[in-house]
Amino acid sequence: MTSLSVRPLIGSPIPDARQVAAKSSGSPRIWMVVACLLLSVSGGVRFWREWQFRNLHAATAVCPFRLENLPKSLGSWRFVAATQLDEEVARIAGSSAHIVWEYLDEKGGERVSVLVLYGPAAHVFSHTPDFCYPANGYRLVMGPEDRELSIPGVTTPVRCRWAIYSKRIGGIERYTMAYYTFLHNGQWLPDLMSRWKSFRYHPGVFKLQLERTISGVSPGDPPTEALLSELVREISGRMPPDPIREVNQERPAQAAPSATQVQRDGKSG
Repeated sequence: MTSLSVRPLIGSPIPDARQVAAKSSGSPRIWMVVACLLLSVSGGVRFWREWQFRNLHAATAVCPFRLENLPKSLGSWRFVAATQLDEEVARIAGSSAHIVWEYLDEKGGERVSVLVLYGPAAHVFSHTPDFCYPANGYRLVMGPEDRELSIPGVTTPVRCRWAIYSKRIGGIERYTMAYYTFLHNGQWLPDLMSRWKSFRYHPGVFKLQLERTISGVSPGDPPTEALLSELVREISGRMPPDPIREVNQERPAQAAPSATQVQRDGKSG
């Protein structure tokens, strides 16, 4: 016959129901406080970042220097006329400041129309001859082709884009050669689409566009490239180390209007 012994079970004591209720009611309050603190910190950080970006945009809204102070004599090139974009065209192009000057090469007699424009990168980057010329009735004849220029006094290579367009005006085919490049965050580039994420951190951009009427179609144009190189060197040399410090600089005045190629065509790209 088997004998059985009954022994008390050994285990954790059953907690008091009042203690369990107190702990369960206290935990949600603690987590609520933690969640509120995290949300407050996150909101504060976002507000601080937005405040930084607003200040940055305000600081770079003004061109770092007066565009009218650019030289009117560059090598063999001489200034001959000035105008400005149509008000609506300038607004669409994102212009905070711009000049449209015409230069004459005293050696070869070529005339080149120069657009120098400063404005918010988010608005300026998409206005290029690649899109603006076809939108104004021009057809692409040759290019576009990206070119890299080594310019004395400029530490980094300068990349620009070149193309030839044509448009029939009064029964005559008119050919126009165009060069353009952007200065963004210290680099001269013909395409800023891949940099759109950095526009918030570097909101200001320069656009440099040169065009001239040509009689024949040939790849490249050394005289126009020479003038572009001179302008790139001048603009690069005038850029302050920290453009944000220039926030108190007065807005540049616009040049007096006169009819030039850019205004006649109504193009900014």
